[in-house]
Amino acid sequence: MVKISHLLAKLEKSKIFKDFKSDKENKDTFFCAAFIIINIKQSTFEYSLDFRNNKYIFTFKIPSVDGEEITLAKEELIEGRKPLEKLEENSASKIKADIEYIKDIAEKEMKKNKIGQSLEEIIAVLQASEGKLVWNLTCMAAAFTIINMSINADSSEVIHFEKKNLMDFVSVKKPEKK
Repeated sequence: MVKISHLLAKLEKSKIFKDFKSDKENKDTFFCAAFIIINIKQSTFEYSLDFRNNKYIFTFKIPSVDGEEITLAKEELIEGRKPLEKLEENSASKIKADIEYIKDIAEKEMKKNKIGQSLEEIIAVLQASEGKLVWNLTCMAAAFTIINMSINADSSEVIHFEKKNLMDFVSVKKPEKK
């Protein structure tokens, strides 16, 4: 199974990343997030690693199939309420709750919260939050159930859990009477 440290090592060996780091405009960039999509029904994975500076976010998409090229996308940085903090690249090797455990942790927490639907897809973002490495998960389950949870990546502890239904996000507007 792939780990964040493996993805970083693969990226660092790539020509595209070496060229990126050798460009003096990118000298102040830092690793700020890992983005993983796990499609459980199709057994597929998508991986990307994000780096940022004060102006841009650079997303390196790491292919899950050997032989495919790593791609780079550059976008203007839009600051949110909480800016993406720096992730120490060496901290990736110390993660207890790595990619391979996300699904199991999510399913265990769902069972604990008496949610019987099966998971279909997990969108996972690893980022630093208040000095801790945290996985923020959005899990899609059967019957339009959406679960948001946060997991401490160092301890595997579930910090936040919330269940919603897709219909909670849909508002139906009644037609006006004439």
